[in-house]
Amino acid sequence: MTVVESFAGFSDVAYGRGHGTMDLVILTNTSIPPSRVQSIVPDIRALYPRARLVVLSGYCPEDFVADLVQKGIHGFLTLPYEQDALLAELAGLLSTPTP
Repeated sequence: MTVVESFAGFSDVAYGRGHGTMDLVILTNTSIPPSRVQSIVPDIRALYPRARLVVLSGYCPEDFVADLVQKGIHGFLTLPYEQDALLAELAGLLSTPTP
């Protein structure tokens, strides 16, 4: 398991180690503005096309979420989230065949 605290750290992992595999990426906008989340999602999709991608965000207008879905996320939870909701979302995603 790889845990990265920032997108800069993710960039180091993603580009420094080559394009290994990731099963799941959880992206939050706790330290990244929502507009940056929208631009990061396609980068993650390009690097890890088979990874399930979940976004956690306190910013959740319908058009923002729809844009993220169009860009390839598999799940979205609003911040703050209930731990049980996150665990259920992740269990559901990880129990299905890899896209």
